[in-house]
Amino acid sequence: MRTIKSIVAVFVFLTFFASNTLFAQTAADVQPISVNNAFNDDAIRHINNDFDDVVARPVGPVNIKATAADEIQYDSNIFWTPNNKKSDLIDVASPAIQLNMPLGVDQRGLVQLMYKADIGTFSNFKSQNYINQYAAFNSNYRLSFGYINVQDDFDHTVDRASTEFTNEVERTDNDASVAVGVKFNKLTMETGYTDELRTYQDDQFTPFNHTEDMVSETALYQIFPKTQGFVEYDHGFITYDKNSGRSGDYDEELAGLKGNITAKTQGIVKIGYQDRSYNASSSPGFSGLIANVGTITQFTSRTKLSLTYVQGAQESTYLNNNFYDMHYFYATLDQKLMTRWSLQLLSGISRNTYPEVDPTLFQKRQDSILVAGTSLIYTFNQWASAKISYTFREDMSNIKSQSYNDHLWTAGFELKF
Repeated sequence: MRTIKSIVAVFVFLTFFASNTLFAQTAADVQPISVNNAFNDDAIRHINNDFDDVVARPVGPVNIKATAADEIQYDSNIFWTPNNKKSDLIDVASPAIQLNMPLGVDQRGLVQLMYKADIGTFSNFKSQNYINQYAAFNSNYRLSFGYINVQDDFDHTVDRASTEFTNEVERTDNDASVAVGVKFNKLTMETGYTDELRTYQDDQFTPFNHTEDMVSETALYQIFPKTQGFVEYDHGFITYDKNSGRSGDYDEELAGLKGNITAKTQGIVKIGYQDRSYNASSSPGFSGLIANVGTITQFTSRTKLSLTYVQGAQESTYLNNNFYDMHYFYATLDQKLMTRWSLQLLSGISRNTYPEVDPTLFQKRQDSILVAGTSLIYTFNQWASAKISYTFREDMSNIKSQSYNDHLWTAGFELKF
């Protein structure tokens, strides 16, 4: 009954606004891994680019951006199983707010706060209901000698996307970082420290609770007015609370560009090499190329392409594997069609390989995960839009129990305050 009411509410909403449309431009940007707006000068990093096209409302010294969205989803395989698939209708409500507060007379500083929730309600499988919560803090201040940046990102989620999990696993991630940059004309020296903490709520997964601490040194040189080249060295420590054999450390060296990569492309490109080892002598380490690329290309005022590529070792929860080697590529094309219509196409693939042989199947796990989809978006005015979308996902794993495919149809709307 609740689902029927939600569908009716969406239909009424679309009908109502169809008779009250005003001109507005659409800006939709769906990215699994944020570019983090690293191309901004002086390491100002906006927390979440979901708010880029939202008009700020000043309240005293604070600028407030808020959104509220609701979607009705039909998921053909909610448990991501190879057989005996179960489908369901899901209502997902997503309120979000961002606070921006400039500091200083000349706005040398910036403090940002963000909170977002995804509240999923299943029609039949009530045990799968969830609330994902995301919060972030960002503080940046320009100094006479450079800048200081402090960030904290908090996620409490059961989300399965971009993980090894095919079922809901409750976990909390907290990533805190600080960076200090010192400028010498065109040269900038940056020292950074990052602390990443992952904890699981289910006793089955608490042995995988761990922290990852990393110190970094980066030298950046201003090649062009809006382009920096850089070299970076990182040393990281991985610490498991209940399994010291899984603890380890790594060294990595990277080089790249950030800022205006080309006349129409902004972003960051980092490529390098990592050497990772674990305390347990029987556990293989990782030595190989790593990469982190995020770019946004504005071909015209109507066409935008966003690319993400990540390559490197990721901590694993699969049997006796300490890590898996991930090669991840994702692309999103935003195309404005007419005054109020826009089309979004997305495509991605992740290739994950595991170093250890499965002790029961006597083979090494390999996954190729394909994601493809499209969204049609209608913008009523600067504060309201609606969309319909379709997404296909398939895991082509050599472990049959890990293989699955899934079809997701969505209809929803978003309000921007």
